[in-house]
Order: sequence, then C-alpha cells, then structure tokens
Amino acid sequence: MNRVGGDRDLLNEVVQLFLADAPILVAQVRKAIGGGDAPALERAAHTLKGLVANFSVTAAVAASQLENMARQKNLAEAHESLQQVEHQVSQLTAALQALIREAAA
Repeated sequence: MNRVGGDRDLLNEVVQLFLADAPILVAQVRKAIGGGDAPALERAAHTLKGLVANFSVTAAVAASQLENMARQKNLAEAHESLQQVEHQVSQLTAALQALIREAAA
C-alpha cells in the first residue's frame, strides 16, 4: 500500500497486471534458457525483474541473477536460477491472489 500511496484501486491494477504478465514472462525465461538464447533471456529476465520488484526484493534478486547470467552469456547455472525464480513468483502470485480475495471480501 505504501508504494501506491494507499490507493487500493491502483494496487488492484498493479496486482492484476502482475498476475497477467508474470506467467508469460516466466515462460519466456524458460524458453530462452531451453534454447540457450542469452539475449532473449536477458530481455525477459530484465522485464520480469521490473515486474516483481514492485512486490518482492527476493524475487527481483533471483530475476536479476538470471539477467546477469544472460548478459555474461554464461547459462550453465540458469536452470537452477530459473527454479528459484519460479518458486519466488509462485509464492508471490499466491500472496497477491490472497490479497485480492481479502480486498473483495
């Protein structure tokens, strides 16, 4: 609420954008890693980092690690980092869905 100045409507809008975009970005990250496409991974991880940074520093750090790996064209540990990102995004998604349910009640 602090980040949106107490504006519940704005919070709801930002949460809905996250819920719509996060799965798409995670899929893009997964595809880029699977294809060994460092430039695509860098773009997707950067965008995901910005999206999750609104809500979670931990998730943003995990996405940033992937972005840095891609920038250095070193994808050797990208699958492990992807698992961390997926876990963080999953937890964040569940928390934000609960927040929306509470606000609607």
